Amino acid sequence: GLSKKTRPVVGREELEALSRAAEDVYIDELVRRWIVDLVDTSREIGELSLGASLRGTLALKRAAKAWALPQGWGHVGPTSPALRPFPSGLVSGVGTFAELGDDPSRGGSPG
Repeated sequence: GLSKKTRPVVGREELEALSRAAEDVYIDELVRRWIVDLVDTSREIGELSLGASLRGTLALKRAAKAWALPQGWGHVGPTSPALRPFPSGLVSGVGTFAELGDDPSRGGSPG
């Protein structure tokens, strides 16, 4: 159970509603490809004993959506502030959005 000092911030129903709302946040195809490239690259790095899995890909997508949701953004594009926690240079060998062959300014507005 909860300690006397710990109190829930949201109820179960509100948490479930937020989870459903996050599912509706659109992730641009370029961002989806970048996430897959990031996960694939993590499997090829010799310094890592274990790379990210399919679950890691899904978790990154959910994290980007969850970051965008409280800001009121219904879209995660290449220049979206929702990607700030995931810089394109996070892993050596993962290209930037521009290197993936798309214009990074396309669809980058938060809304």
